[in-house]
Amino acid sequence: MARASARQAGVRVGDLLELDVTAPAANGVFVARLGELVVFARGTAPGERVVAEVTQVRRNFCRADAVEVLQPSPWRRTPPCAVAGACGGCDFQHLQPDYQRRLKAAVVCEQLERIAGIDWRGEVEAVQPDDLRWRSWMRYAATPDGRPGLRASRSNKVVPLPDDGCLIDACCPPVGQRTVGGRSFKVDADAFWQPHVAAPEVLTRAVVEGLSPRPGERALDLYCGVGLFSAALARAGCLVEGVENNLRAVECAAENVPTAVFQCADVADHLSGRRDGAELVVLDPPRAGAGRAVAADIARLARRALAYVSCDAATFARDAAALQANGCRLDDLRAFDLFPNTRHVELVAIFTGPGCA
Repeated sequence: MARASARQAGVRVGDLLELDVTAPAANGVFVARLGELVVFARGTAPGERVVAEVTQVRRNFCRADAVEVLQPSPWRRTPPCAVAGACGGCDFQHLQPDYQRRLKAAVVCEQLERIAGIDWRGEVEAVQPDDLRWRSWMRYAATPDGRPGLRASRSNKVVPLPDDGCLIDACCPPVGQRTVGGRSFKVDADAFWQPHVAAPEVLTRAVVEGLSPRPGERALDLYCGVGLFSAALARAGCLVEGVENNLRAVECAAENVPTAVFQCADVADHLSGRRDGAELVVLDPPRAGAGRAVAADIARLARRALAYVSCDAATFARDAAALQANGCRLDDLRAFDLFPNTRHVELVAIFTGPGCA
């Protein structure tokens, strides 16, 4: 059945709608319907009945923010932060952490099945801290009067922070040395570093356990950043080559892992036409994913196994479909709650290369 249009439903920005919420959707919103019109509502939960104010109208759907809860979810809580509803940083702070992870698992499951045909029924694993004070770095905006703030959802408006600051910020400086597994890493302000304070340890362990690297194996670390996974692979005795397009990150990686070789290059350009493969491949691409061409090249170059680290279930599913279409087999997939109170989730997938499938 075709979706009804917002015009047919007579919905306008500012209208108040009484809605029954049914399921989580991507992007931290929840699905409700007004007749046949789909409404994506913020600040609610499946099973709730709410009054929501329409904030955006599109041809086949509209967006709304919950302003009154008529029938609350048993998992609802009072948000710890005073600006949780106004700031766009936390999608799920009104829900208990255990339930947040259940919602994220449902979204991951739906995305994998719909996009890649992957039947996954796993859990999103909790990582401490699992609620507040988990971010190792933050980027703040400023209000017109110079107060620190964060942007509102889908807006450039800056919401000033309360006196106790952002409650997910752990106040760790983004520049300087970070320690992972007893090893110190140099991290530049412009280089990527995992936001959750425990993420480097958790993800490194998951990648190494999944790949089981062997001394003497060649390993290709794509989108390598400052060399986090390169260091773990080198420590396992692998001959590591890292590829990253951020020059300052490459310079840091060379200092962090002096036994590895690093190249400053676009990953797609670097892999195109390359003939020499590697027993192991690790890739941790940006949120947009690797893309079909890179996935095809990785499948061609990975002789034994590859680990894919992703912060977006939809783009991972797209790339996983491309990897499988090129002969790779998904052997394991773990999900970690490294972004508490937000819609985001981190995935670590282990694929067998086509030569060993």
